[in-house]
Amino acid sequence: MGILGYNDTTSFLQAAKRAGIPYVRVSARRIIFRERDLEAWMDARTVGAPLRQTNTLGRARMAA
Repeated sequence: MGILGYNDTTSFLQAAKRAGIPYVRVSARRIIFRERDLEAWMDARTVGAPLRQTNTLGRARMAA
């Protein structure tokens, strides 16, 4: 959270919800972010860089 400029969990979660970052609610007080969902979300919003493709093993590779 700190690297993104948020000092507390509440502010971070509110920003994530506003931005539409996908998450999984595992309990009333806990959510998790899946790596593949975060990568897809970031890829869809990346400006000026080539899109990444995922191979069958789930590892990212650069598009040719």
